[in-house]
Amino acid sequence: VWCGFDSNHDLPGGSNQTLGIWRKTMSKSMEGKEKCDFNQSKDVLVYSYCGSSGDVATSYCYGAGKGYFKTSYAPACKVHGGAPREGSKQPDPVGGKFADITQDPVPEYDAWRNGATPEAEEATE
Repeated sequence: VWCGFDSNHDLPGGSNQTLGIWRKTMSKSMEGKEKCDFNQSKDVLVYSYCGSSGDVATSYCYGAGKGYFKTSYAPACKVHGGAPREGSKQPDPVGGKFADITQDPVPEYDAWRNGATPEAEEATE
């Protein structure tokens, strides 16, 4: 959800009107559904991050929260130094379980996005 002007002008009534729109929409669409969470990618770890640098927190950092970092890029805090804190694979899911999501097959009309071309299809017929 995005609300705003194309130019650099403030919105009347505050700038975070999107939160109310999102909450109202999602509350209605999720009504009566069981709470769950999404599985996390194997390429992501959860680390505490430094409130000053935004990098992975060390034992010398303060004001840290939890953040998601690519396994291939999780820089330790350079402001406070030290060894990075331990990361974890995935926090406990909201509602106690993970969503069961499967990839839908690619529709025929979008097959070209995966490398199929009309010429290639004609050659195989």
